[in-house]
Amino acid sequence: MAKILIIGCGAIGTQLAHVLVAKGHHVTGLKRNPRKTDAGNVAYFTADITSSADLKHLPHDFDVVYFIVSPDGRNEESYRNIYESG
Repeated sequence: MAKILIIGCGAIGTQLAHVLVAKGHHVTGLKRNPRKTDAGNVAYFTADITSSADLKHLPHDFDVVYFIVSPDGRNEESYRNIYESG
């Protein structure tokens, strides 16, 4: 089965993660603040994608990457941070 990374494992990403795990895939969810109750069979990596230091220890051997992110706020800076820097 595939080794999958979901960047932005919020509501939609978490649902996708559970579907993929049920199909036998190994899923890592990248999230700024994962809740302990989110875990289940999904491995979480705590990081902010706008911070290269946070991503330093993220493995690189994924077969598939999903990018399902949203900005912190509804302003230009938040959109630039997530879609340009991230």
